[in-house]
Amino acid sequence: MTLTRVPVFFLAAAAALAAAKTEPPTFHKDILPVLQKRCQDCHRPGEIAPMALLTYREVRPWAKAIQEAVVSKKMPPWPADPHFGKFTNDRSLPLHEIELISAWVAAGAPEGDAQLAPPPSQFAEGWLMPKPDVVFEMPNEFEVPASGTIEYQYIVVPTGFNEDKWVEIAEARPGNRKVTHHIIAFTREPGSKWLPDARPGVPYVPRKGDKSEGGPSELLVGYAPGMEPMILRAGQAKKVKAGSDLVLQMHYTAAGAAATDRSRIGLIFAKEPPKERVFTGNATNSKFVIPPGAAAHEVKSEITFQEDTKLVDLMPHMHVSAGRISCTGWCIPPARRRPSCGYRATTSTGSCFTTWPTSWRFRRGRAWSAPLISTTLPIIRPTPTRPRKCAGATRAGKR
Repeated sequence: MTLTRVPVFFLAAAAALAAAKTEPPTFHKDILPVLQKRCQDCHRPGEIAPMALLTYREVRPWAKAIQEAVVSKKMPPWPADPHFGKFTNDRSLPLHEIELISAWVAAGAPEGDAQLAPPPSQFAEGWLMPKPDVVFEMPNEFEVPASGTIEYQYIVVPTGFNEDKWVEIAEARPGNRKVTHHIIAFTREPGSKWLPDARPGVPYVPRKGDKSEGGPSELLVGYAPGMEPMILRAGQAKKVKAGSDLVLQMHYTAAGAAATDRSRIGLIFAKEPPKERVFTGNATNSKFVIPPGAAAHEVKSEITFQEDTKLVDLMPHMHVSAGRISCTGWCIPPARRRPSCGYRATTSTGSCFTTWPTSWRFRRGRAWSAPLISTTLPIIRPTPTRPRKCAGATRAGKR
């Protein structure tokens, strides 16, 4: 009897294991956790994506389209080359998650047991970041015409801060995405001579011959389609001095029908003074000519830091399409203008989407201790129709 029972036991176990291996992925158990982690920040009501992906009812009609998007790596959008640099906000799906979605679609996109679903993700209504400590909104709606070119509008919003503030999370939110190309929130410290004729809450367009001197004190946060909130590491923050104004640079684009916008800025303050002050600068080159008919052309821009610097993130940006961008840093001794101490930076390359700009946040800040730090951004482009720009680097330094 024993000799006959043992083979039967092993055969039954093997059959059970085989059945478990062939069980297809289901939405609630396998797919929903991926969507929560990778997709739902944008794919939910009120956000930029065209459809919500929160429930099975919402996801099922898009199953094949989702598979095509992740297999082609069109979604989630992440243009950085995976061979150069590691980034904390990397949106790309690992291979096993792509294969999981493909297997689910191939099995007919089954729903599965709803009791196996993870708890719903929690979001601050109206924000990608957590609930802000303070919100600054344009005092009045701006009227966007149905057609024509709208010049950049500068709108001054006093902060009313009676003490210095350290900002560790910030987000710029358009009131109307259809007509808002970008928002840049600058700070203007007390005593600044930049845009002295701009009155609080009144849209202002700088003109030649005005009395403006200098520029903004700091770039605090920005918005363009695809940009995430500014979220700094523990111990890092941007400083907004007491009595400063926010100056919103608003770029509107006519969309074929008259519209209005009333954008806002949300801030979350650090609970204690940071160890490192973060400052956003840029390496910009707008004075170049690309030879007619050139299949590709390299343009360089450079920024030199005069003190010990830690590179926090990069935001490649250019107007009209570009082929590739790479960012390189090196050490320069005080007495010579050539690299020394070997290369100490990571090169990052990737396609640059003008319609979906993204900051690349280093997993670890790229730190250099040489007296001078230089960062070069070569750009390789297809044949252009007009000159284009590239800019964006954020650094952290001593307070």
